[in-house]
Amino acid sequence: MIVSSPGVLREFLGPLRVEERPDGRTWRLLEELRYRTRRGELVTVPAGFITDFASIPRIFWPLVPPLGRYNRATVLHDWLYRQAQMPTAQGGWRAVDRVEADRLLREAMVEGGVPWLTRWLIYLGVRLGGWIVWRAHHAARPTPTRRFALLRHDGHGPTHFDLLLEQGAALTTWQFDASPADLVPGQALRGVRLPDHRRLYLDYEGPISNGRGQVTRVDSGVGELREPQPDFLELALRGQRLRGRYLLERDAAGNGWKLSLASAVDAEAVVA
Repeated sequence: MIVSSPGVLREFLGPLRVEERPDGRTWRLLEELRYRTRRGELVTVPAGFITDFASIPRIFWPLVPPLGRYNRATVLHDWLYRQAQMPTAQGGWRAVDRVEADRLLREAMVEGGVPWLTRWLIYLGVRLGGWIVWRAHHAARPTPTRRFALLRHDGHGPTHFDLLLEQGAALTTWQFDASPADLVPGQALRGVRLPDHRRLYLDYEGPISNGRGQVTRVDSGVGELREPQPDFLELALRGQRLRGRYLLERDAAGNGWKLSLASAVDAEAVVA
């Protein structure tokens, strides 16, 4: 939420609490992280958000290691780069562009007591190279490339798996009893279409509100939706486990969907 309160000094409202994920490369927030900007806006990164902190090439680690006093600032920046928007006090959303996200990173590092040289090296790094990450998440392409996530949902009825595909401000979602990550050519899974989910679930794992269990991220990546039709979708996915050309077909009765793996190909060849 963003709450306007002119004159309030920039500050983080609480510590950063995370746990390392099994992949050894990312961390999950155990508690929400809140930051008040110098404009008096309150930005909240939700618990469950998955971050990789500062994406700094190894060659620069002697100057700027991937972890440091700037951890909270880089988590905030990571969230803004993924979402490109912030909630308003009125319950809506406002857009955040890359320039503003980078400015807030620099501002938050000042509040965190990061030395002048370190924060300017990080800021210049994201200004020079951050466009690659930003474009991967948000830029328009000739083909409809978008992000996807596969979540395992436990504790709310039988364990199932949700496949979420980015469609503008929402996520088109299908539910399956078994994991699509285990599909091989010639097999198929039966599933159902769920109501659209919020985009935050692309980068989330943890408990679901109102006692609806919890989700664990099985896979994520990017994909293309090729020549979609009302009853037939072709997805070219590139993740760690879902790699290939997948087909989604609505059954004749119209109340279910069948997911099949048409071809498993090299990850780099799926999405240009």
